[in-house]
Amino acid sequence: MKTRIIIMLATCLLGGQILMNAQEKEQAKERPTFEQMAQMKAERIANELALDDKTAEKFIQTYKEYLIENRNLRNGGHKEVARTPGERKGFKSDADVEKMLLGKFDQRQKKLDLDKKYYEKFRKFLGPKQIMKMYSLENKTQPKAPVYKKNIRPKNQR
Repeated sequence: MKTRIIIMLATCLLGGQILMNAQEKEQAKERPTFEQMAQMKAERIANELALDDKTAEKFIQTYKEYLIENRNLRNGGHKEVARTPGERKGFKSDADVEKMLLGKFDQRQKKLDLDKKYYEKFRKFLGPKQIMKMYSLENKTQPKAPVYKKNIRPKNQR
């Protein structure tokens, strides 16, 4: 009887130790910072564009600046309209909606101005086709998973 209790206790202790070790490993994995992600993205796009070392260095630095400014622009544009406590969440007056729309237009204009500014910077060391390819690669982070069609039967089975 004592040996069974000792074996069960040892098993519980060993299992607890394994679980604690697994949790420590999960906590050790840190998410990369925005700057690190921007660096990786810039390097990946530079590699896809097949740039030489000197041009790649210029591109990576300029592209990181572009991403950081773009992020700052996006984060500064989400301002909520102040509401009184009695208002429902979905209810907005015409003035609030108009203010929100004008804010969106201003935000889009700032984004357009930023894109034009960095187009001129990229144009100094990249060609127009390379810039177009850069914009197409910008949102492509990983290859898409294949799409499988469901419930497809071979023609001879019915």
